[in-house]
Amino acid sequence: MRLNIYRINATPDENCARRIEARLGSEPGVHRVKVSRAVRQVCVVFDPDFATDQGLAAAIAHAGYRVVPSDR
Repeated sequence: MRLNIYRINATPDENCARRIEARLGSEPGVHRVKVSRAVRQVCVVFDPDFATDQGLAAAIAHAGYRVVPSDR
């Protein structure tokens, strides 16, 4: 399992956060998704044998948000 944290371009409302979680949760290999609205992050636990960073970022985009570079 692997944990990725994606920073997104906007703060989602409650319904949009659920939409992001549902969209990513339907991806093969994804085991857990949590949207942190306060810090505009999406945390994803996934199996890298079945899901890729690019695929997960595309699923976030499909839900209407863009992944942005981290401030780290």
